[in-house]
Amino acid sequence: MTLATIGYMAPEFGMEGIVLTIRDAYSFGIVQMETFTQKKPTGEMFVGQRIADSLFPNTAIDEVVDADILGMEEDRDFTSRRDCFSSVMRLALACSAIRED
Repeated sequence: MTLATIGYMAPEFGMEGIVLTIRDAYSFGIVQMETFTQKKPTGEMFVGQRIADSLFPNTAIDEVVDADILGMEEDRDFTSRRDCFSSVMRLALACSAIRED
């Protein structure tokens, strides 16, 4: 028996119930998104859809990452931080992609 938390477990695990280490990457990606967006994957805005699908299609990184973390555009390091968070979010999306294994 495996314990898993809804919103953090890979959809394939929920459907198949098979534990694989690659599915831990999915959870890692979800935790990254939650950390930097300050939105829970089980929040009301995500009912019926995954956090990655609802936050990132055609959305600018500075609209998704929490403003307190990203900082203000007037900051001299804003562009560097935005680029860094853009990389982090691309990694989170790659991790949380649904896999056909």
